[in-house]
Amino acid sequence: MKNETNNVANQTVTANNDTISGNLSAVAGNVANTDPSEVGIKDMFASLKMQEAIRDYLHIPEVVIIKKLKSPYENKDTKEITQKLHVMGGTTIEDAISFDVTLLNTTLDPVAAVNKKYRLIDYKFALIANMNGKDFGGYAAKGLKVVVTRLEEVK
Repeated sequence: MKNETNNVANQTVTANNDTISGNLSAVAGNVANTDPSEVGIKDMFASLKMQEAIRDYLHIPEVVIIKKLKSPYENKDTKEITQKLHVMGGTTIEDAISFDVTLLNTTLDPVAAVNKKYRLIDYKFALIANMNGKDFGGYAAKGLKVVVTRLEEVK
């Protein structure tokens, strides 16, 4: 990977013949005058500009078929409800993709939703937390979690 820095806020990154250019302070909030060791990666990653940049490079199918899903789980502390799904998307066998998503504060019937098509209306990418029971062990070095906040059945 090749990094060229014109100044603290403007940077060009080239990797695998793809170039990402721009003002990092616009992508990650105003971090131009911040000690790099103090940047909150989770908050920066959740910013709208960062999410848009990821969507430009990582395609998630608009319509998916639910293959497996777990029962919903409610976090007693935060009152958030999550449900893990395994989905497939794509229009042909050549472009088929199979991946996991997490529903946030919306649930599906674990039996009735299997093998049905759903349109992903609203989703975001999140870092995958390394958890050992209830103990947080940092974030995974590889992979992103797709968190879906809104979907609709395709009839």
